[in-house]
Amino acid sequence: MKFAKHATEKFGLLRTFGFALTQDQVTGTITAPDKKEDRGSQTISTKVLDGKFALRVVHEERKGIIVVITFYPVKRKDYGL
Repeated sequence: MKFAKHATEKFGLLRTFGFALTQDQVTGTITAPDKKEDRGSQTISTKVLDGKFALRVVHEERKGIIVVITFYPVKRKDYGL
């Protein structure tokens, strides 16, 4: 699994907003999602983080390798989780 430059930079950006996410949380969302949506060549995997938030990860497969494009926390209620 690879992280695009934007995804790698996103860890620091989200930390400034109080979301200290790890690579394990992102990869865990891809491997065991609570919800999965295919959008063309990309997939959005969603996993519950806690009672209020979930994590959405946008990824795609390139030459057999999963590439994380971006990820972002969302309010569970906004996604029916």
